[in-house]
Amino acid sequence: MLSLLSCVAPLSWHIQPAAPSHVRLAASLCVDEFTALPLPLLPVPGWKRQARERAIDEWAASRRALLASGEPHALIVGLRDAAEAGRFFEGPMYPYIANVAVRVGARRLGLGRALVEEAERTAVELGFDRLFIKVDRQNFGARRLYDRLGYEICYLQNRPPDRTNKQRQMLFLRKAVGAGAAGAGESAREAART
Repeated sequence: MLSLLSCVAPLSWHIQPAAPSHVRLAASLCVDEFTALPLPLLPVPGWKRQARERAIDEWAASRRALLASGEPHALIVGLRDAAEAGRFFEGPMYPYIANVAVRVGARRLGLGRALVEEAERTAVELGFDRLFIKVDRQNFGARRLYDRLGYEICYLQNRPPDRTNKQRQMLFLRKAVGAGAAGAGESAREAART
């Protein structure tokens, strides 16, 4: 990732496509955050580096990077699938966000919020009235952010144990956006009056 030059957060972040040369850097962040590298039957020296490189190649081949910039920072903070951001299982097809990652030294500067808000704007532009986010149940920092942005739990998914025998649970969160948000707000105000 690009260097963090100061601990002072910019007033606003601008999210735009990153140059193709940055995709591999963003892919390495996501591999380090979200991928359990397969342990070979006979580990040989350098196996972990080789497995990581293969995983990075796979990520980089199928995604585009988004760059968040704001003075004095410029950091790659997310990836988006080349074809689409993803679809959710509820009724008609709805978009969802998964695997949002921000480098440890750049957290709590508004980058995650800016990326999610950009995804919300994109969903509205594409005509959707709801957006879903998938997050690990134990990721309390991300859950706090999503709660502050108005997302509510709608589904719990149990995942099979990983190679360390740790079972993970994923939460799917939902939020009304665009016209759906206005309608949800009206319904809540109407319910409060009765």
